[in-house]
Amino acid sequence: QVFDGVAMDFLAVSPPVEPCLSAYGAGVAAFLEHEPRLAALPYIGDVARLDWATNKAERADDIPVFGPADLERASSRGLADLRLTAHPSLSLLRSGYPLLRIRDVARGLGDGVALEEGGVLLIIWRRGEAVECAALDVAAYQFITALSAGEPLAVAARDLPAERLAPFLAQYVLTGAFAAPGL
Repeated sequence: QVFDGVAMDFLAVSPPVEPCLSAYGAGVAAFLEHEPRLAALPYIGDVARLDWATNKAERADDIPVFGPADLERASSRGLADLRLTAHPSLSLLRSGYPLLRIRDVARGLGDGVALEEGGVLLIIWRRGEAVECAALDVAAYQFITALSAGEPLAVAARDLPAERLAPFLAQYVLTGAFAAPGL
């Protein structure tokens, strides 16, 4: 019942401006964080951000993604200056809460979660037809953040141990998180 009331209050202060339900709700996370009735759920805003990122990934435009052939072409010119564009489905999320555990418990896949487990750094993107959500360590998060901000590969990878570069390229860059060149 509390959520019904909160949803109605959000609707009253932030009515839809587009005739598309899936485009509605971008501001709900901030609204939830300031809602006194939800003060016992300090993670609720970040849960809403994860949900919104998933929604964004599901609904993002289908555009060509950066793939192995693009990497091969780029490597012939030298990879240091390679700049990538984030795919429209890509989101990065930093939370002080164990969001994946919270999500699993909400889905009935766990017995409980302690907020003291700590935060998480996430990448959310669409890989083919499926939305992927993966926890990243700090180095991976900084690398993907820098790449998605348009930094050249050499700059994005400057704090990354050399042996981690190839796995990161394979795991994130070549799996749909970045757009094909020229888009």
